[in-house]
Amino acid sequence: MNIFQDPDFYYNDLAHLITNEIIVQIEGGVSNVSGFARWRYPIFIDAEDDFIDWRFDVQYVDDVPGRTFDVWASAGFNEDYIPEVTFTIVLPKGTALKDAVIDYPELFGSVAHELHHIAQKNEGICEYEGETDNDQVRYYLNPAEIPAFHIGFRAQCALSGADMETEMRSYLSLQNINSEETELIVEAWMNPSFEIAEENLLS
Repeated sequence: MNIFQDPDFYYNDLAHLITNEIIVQIEGGVSNVSGFARWRYPIFIDAEDDFIDWRFDVQYVDDVPGRTFDVWASAGFNEDYIPEVTFTIVLPKGTALKDAVIDYPELFGSVAHELHHIAQKNEGICEYEGETDNDQVRYYLNPAEIPAFHIGFRAQCALSGADMETEMRSYLSLQNINSEETELIVEAWMNPSFEIAEENLLS
């Protein structure tokens, strides 16, 4: 069994470091911060000195249906060719930063999800090859996204104590997908292949 198959692995230390910093800054009324952190895992990420960059900002929208916040996140290489994870915390207009209600386990899961994309490194070559006209389904079933969603929910549920499949279904219930598509996605997320990231494991 490699580290990705370990149910207790979800980039715990690094995910906590970044999540804590985001929460502390928002509680202090700060809406835009960047930083860096050492990559702590036996996974090759093509980074000088094994450091990654991270940053977050805040964006306001008219509404976040059914929720108090949302997270838009991405991972890749920045203009200096340093691996970077970025997070936009999305809040309803009129929300004071210090009053923002952000679910720590959910944000933690989003951070872990993006860190897994850093571990994949060559995720850009992946595409979903099934038949669907729904772009959301194509995204959720992308071979790079399936294990990242699994890691993210693994991290989130490790903190919240919630059931992974239940949390996946709750998340998908807010998306523009039907029940058949939901079953297909949940099945994939619960049984991921970590092949992309496994290629980067250091011996």
